[in-house]
Amino acid sequence: MTEDVVAKIYEESVETSYRKAGVESTPEGITKQTVKNLLHNTQFPKSFQIPEKKKQVDYLYIDADEDHYHLQFREKLGDIKIDENGRKNNGAMTKMIYVYEGIEPEAPRSKRNKLVNLPGYLYNILVNFTLQSSRGNFS
Repeated sequence: MTEDVVAKIYEESVETSYRKAGVESTPEGITKQTVKNLLHNTQFPKSFQIPEKKKQVDYLYIDADEDHYHLQFREKLGDIKIDENGRKNNGAMTKMIYVYEGIEPEAPRSKRNKLVNLPGYLYNILVNFTLQSSRGNFS
């Protein structure tokens, strides 16, 4: 595969399914399994470089929330048990953190807003900071 095809697969798979990304990325098309393998085998740099000059902002907003969702199974199909009250233990919860600098309209006359400078990688940084700060290790 050429770099252009791989780039097109990445772009398309963000917006659509693996199958559609495979069909749209090349004229002859590739299978959804090939798209999945390509995306799952992508290696990202493990190190995070701290910039020499840190950005200064007037306000930094931090919103934390949790989202509940239902599981179809935990490890394998059929492993969710019903307790003595007749309820299934199939709920799970994920934690979400948004860090942003402010809110601005999506378009000039829009009623919808978007968050300003919302990086997607801050969740792990904040979790690590929270763990360090709870132990008294501020860095």
